Amino acid sequence: MLNTELANLLAWYFHRHLVAEMQKNEELMLRKTSEGDTFRENMEKLLAKLVAEFPEASRTPEAPFNFTEKWTEIAFPGMSYWKSTYKAFNHVHLARLIDLRDGSQAARAALIEKISQQILTGSSFGKPIDFRTFFAGEKARRTVYIQIAMQHGLPQTESTAIILEQFDAIAECLYEYFDSRLTNALRKSDELLLSILPRSVMEQLKEKGTVEPVYIENASVVFTDFQGFTSIAGRMPPREIVDCLDECFTAFDEITERHGLEKIKTIGDAYMCAAGVPNPDNHHALQAVRTALAFRDWIAEHRERCEKNGKQTWRVRIGVHSGNLVAGVIGKRKFIYDVWGDTVNIASRMESAGLPDSVNISRETFNLVQNEFLTESRGSLDVKNKGAMEMFLVTRAR
Repeated sequence: MLNTELANLLAWYFHRHLVAEMQKNEELMLRKTSEGDTFRENMEKLLAKLVAEFPEASRTPEAPFNFTEKWTEIAFPGMSYWKSTYKAFNHVHLARLIDLRDGSQAARAALIEKISQQILTGSSFGKPIDFRTFFAGEKARRTVYIQIAMQHGLPQTESTAIILEQFDAIAECLYEYFDSRLTNALRKSDELLLSILPRSVMEQLKEKGTVEPVYIENASVVFTDFQGFTSIAGRMPPREIVDCLDECFTAFDEITERHGLEKIKTIGDAYMCAAGVPNPDNHHALQAVRTALAFRDWIAEHRERCEKNGKQTWRVRIGVHSGNLVAGVIGKRKFIYDVWGDTVNIASRMESAGLPDSVNISRETFNLVQNEFLTESRGSLDVKNKGAMEMFLVTRAR
């Protein structure tokens, strides 16, 4: 069969390449492969396997030229054949010859698996395997295959058709492979952006490349801060501090998402989120206070668990204020979605003027939630740079 004749012919050329591999610089050939053997040992095993599969591959005289050296010159100009080893390519090439000879589904599946392994593990000659690199190699390999077939008098049309059929089948599988990689990369990129940006903001950034800042007339901002964090943290091992903060803020993230708020950022031991941002919400104040109470209750349960286990933890102050603000994205490389305005500043003051394990809200927020929550008036208290401001402690939902 022409398939067998063509595979035997290419195996003869491949044999010359493997012999040349073992004549390369001794230091290069003594390097270890990922399997733990040396490149020389790997080539010897592959050479034995080639001769077992294609007994005519070791016939004399030698093949007219080194297939891989010519392939390298075409596909990767300027790269030295004699300074490189070709472990990944060699194993793929043997699988290619078996597929060409056998033409079975099992042989094709084994070939695709070998190619996938090569792409995942990277090239054996120092170049990353991306879409363009791989298909540059495929184009050069096809050229050399057809050249060999023509030089040895095989029927040009039939042998070319066989070679192209294999390359077309490989190309189809590899297009699907790279397409799935691209799809997964885009999905992970979207997931990463969604971890730092609201969905509507992310879509605008992807579509236009920029995000227009927006004025939001009605929103509520929630600030939290751990009382005595610095003094307690000074007595804790660094790993324990980070683990405890991570546990608390992970819980806050879940609560924030559950109540429809947008996490803005953490600054040290402070946590900030907002309701009615970036999408308007007529119930922003209610959602913000529900979130604040959930923060308070979770921290109380967390502190109880820690104390039972003899661990140190902290108490929380929470402040909420409602009003207008500006929201937008800053940064070109590391995006940050943030909010600005007096509403943000006053929410921060509500937190710093609050009491431990309590939710302290402003008069503006109180006006919006008084029918839904029980509160205690604290009267007017002096606020830095704001003078006297009315404050209320939220105890629970009505």
